[in-house]
Amino acid sequence: MFRSIIISAAVAGLVAGASAQQQMPAGSLQKVTNFSYGSYDFNSGFAVNGGSNRASGPDVLFSNIVCPAYYYGLAGLKQEWMDEGGMVIRGISGEQEVNGMYWEYCNGATLGYFNAVVNIYEDTVPFVGPAVWIPLMPSFADCVYGILGLPDNGCWGVTLDLSCGAECVIPQNAAGTYFGWSVTSITSAGYGPILGVQSCTGNGTEDLFEMRDWNGAFIGTIYTHVGTFWFGGVLKSRADFRVEFSGSPVDVQSVYGVEALDTMCLQADEAASKADGAMSVTVEGAPAGVASYFMLGHLGAAASVVLPGMGGSLWTLHLAPTSSVVPLPGGPKMLAGPTFGASVPVGLTTVGTTVTIQVVRAMSGAANLTAASNGLQFTVQP
Repeated sequence: MFRSIIISAAVAGLVAGASAQQQMPAGSLQKVTNFSYGSYDFNSGFAVNGGSNRASGPDVLFSNIVCPAYYYGLAGLKQEWMDEGGMVIRGISGEQEVNGMYWEYCNGATLGYFNAVVNIYEDTVPFVGPAVWIPLMPSFADCVYGILGLPDNGCWGVTLDLSCGAECVIPQNAAGTYFGWSVTSITSAGYGPILGVQSCTGNGTEDLFEMRDWNGAFIGTIYTHVGTFWFGGVLKSRADFRVEFSGSPVDVQSVYGVEALDTMCLQADEAASKADGAMSVTVEGAPAGVASYFMLGHLGAAASVVLPGMGGSLWTLHLAPTSSVVPLPGGPKMLAGPTFGASVPVGLTTVGTTVTIQVVRAMSGAANLTAASNGLQFTVQP
């Protein structure tokens, strides 16, 4: 592959492809105007100037949203533009759980809405792309999200809420290694990412991005890595796409079941710290009506066992069947939901120990279980 320069002029095209004569249409740099915000939740879809039902996080894992943006480049229909970054190494697991994503784009079309695919890759190499970019074949990214109903006719900042079941676990990045992320517009040719500026960079970013052609519009063969592009170092146009990834606290990962009573969402609000003696968690989706809530927990990694609950409906136990049933601190919670907080008493465990917890709802004892949360596997921090 080769490296091309995107000329910093309003009518200049992207010089690309297998020959000097081939050009991509109208890849201009323009001032960002009419900027709005929105969010996308996988349960409720896109909402303009709206929020998702739970803020992702609480940690920021990677950010390239550090100063004002000025320009964007125009991507064509089914053209995948992929940028890179580095997830900072922390904890001992070597992985990060991404539960939210914010990125910015412009779309000059006026149809109202368009659909896109967001890909997150665990690895990429500058001038080559991710290892899964096999020529003439669709790429199977580590995490793939189909987004319906993104707005066009303006510039937008969009938040994706990936918590409660759509999280993406990817490796952390040592110096000189990268993760990749991309957005491919499926139904509109007017899409383009908003760019950062030369004075602001995110961790592990390089002044370049990759382009992959899904439909063969520019080289004539489908699913082809067209090349690596940059802007020649001009002051107001760095080849970094503005994005931020949020995620779970250090060394925390979620595990999920798909049974009828697996309806509550358990999320960590902080890392499990021996120094603090507890880890704060939040439970969402607690059914209405008074009931007792119990915390289950054991030392060790998450397991998966399907068990019967109230009325014969099934639920997923994310611990070994012999795990202890421990009331939430202060005794069983009697409340009507839909959200409550609790603390996990981890102060007596050893730093580096793996613990798994889960919350269940029962009308009168564990035999009458009516709802279960996902499991949280975490490692106790110093």
